[in-house]
Amino acid sequence: SGGEGSDRPFHRMARRSDRDPQLAWCRCGRGLRPESDLGEGIRPRRVQGEAHRRVERSVSDIQAQVALQLEVRGEISTKSEMISDIEWMKKQLNDLREVLSRDPSLASTETEADGLYAKLQALEDKLLQPISVEGDSKSFRYPNLLYSKLSVLGGDLAESVDFAPNQQQREVHEKLRAEMLEYQEELRTLMETDVAAFNRLMQDRGLSGVIMPPGGSR
Repeated sequence: SGGEGSDRPFHRMARRSDRDPQLAWCRCGRGLRPESDLGEGIRPRRVQGEAHRRVERSVSDIQAQVALQLEVRGEISTKSEMISDIEWMKKQLNDLREVLSRDPSLASTETEADGLYAKLQALEDKLLQPISVEGDSKSFRYPNLLYSKLSVLGGDLAESVDFAPNQQQREVHEKLRAEMLEYQEELRTLMETDVAAFNRLMQDRGLSGVIMPPGGSR
């Protein structure tokens, strides 16, 4: 901003960067950059105050951020696979119910199919709010459930990619991870007990049952 005295620190900084280009600092707040990357005619400036603290990011902080983002992404994928597995079994039950409804002697079996469908739907409704299935983005119609919560957490982490996850983000992730493991176990139990029992019932009547997805609820 003019004045011989105010310009001297920049001259000194330039001379230091001549000896070591890695010492050139950028005012933009994105960290250290070699002077050669600053552009012709742009002199390096020393970052002060909050901006200075922002550029002091350690590699370990970034690695921690990336690690948590990858973990959340994996959990979102697991939830998507669980929802797909449930939808696949529900589709089979819908087809079976249509066939069973044609034979009055199989009314009790149709009731069993209805009960199993309701249990699968109840679990799916813990993973994903129904309005998402409807394609309705108006989230105020229904509280966000596990899939959406994980997606929001992933987006929040992406906005602070240069910093280590804060305590609140870690606590939220631990809570959501505990929910994921609980629902994963619930689906596994449902497949090993209710779906398996329904398939035995169908087999006793000479009918095909529900093909369970491979991997046992992931």
